[in-house]
Amino acid sequence: MRRRLRLLAGLEPVRADCTIEYTDGLDIDGLLDCKLRAWYLDLLDNGDMSLLAPTDIAATSRSTDGSYEASTISLPAMCRRVEAIRLEGWNRSVKILDKDMVAATVRRQSNPFLAATPDSPIAVENPGGTGGSPGDILAWPKGKSVSLLTAVLDAGPDSYTLDETALGQLDALAKQLNIF
Repeated sequence: MRRRLRLLAGLEPVRADCTIEYTDGLDIDGLLDCKLRAWYLDLLDNGDMSLLAPTDIAATSRSTDGSYEASTISLPAMCRRVEAIRLEGWNRSVKILDKDMVAATVRRQSNPFLAATPDSPIAVENPGGTGGSPGDILAWPKGKSVSLLTAVLDAGPDSYTLDETALGQLDALAKQLNIF
């Protein structure tokens, strides 16, 4: 990824006919690594899902009886964003509502005419995530286990997992670099 960004920013190709050594100066690769990491995390958190590589992490998640008569699904620390969920007993999967919707969603579940059903389930992110990770997921109606949980994961600073079409966005990052 760094080599690709160096090329787009005009920092490559390396001149092979002469050699220059610096004893001080900018750590260009370190700067590029920081910019790439920030770009990648922003892509994971806010980018179009078609540019990412979501993974089914149902096997690594736990469903417990939580507050508000909901199932609480805990997510692994490497999870950055959840795309869809389906619990055992639901007839379809649903997208996760944003954490701003928690209060309204909890209120609706106390009304028998608005409460979720297996044909019309609902799930919302519970506030409280740290370090870019989302909080737990509250889901109605309750289910004993998670049968589908599609999420975007961050495997660490040395690994980039994305659709190849997302590399087209590196042009904009290269134009933002103000090294010279």
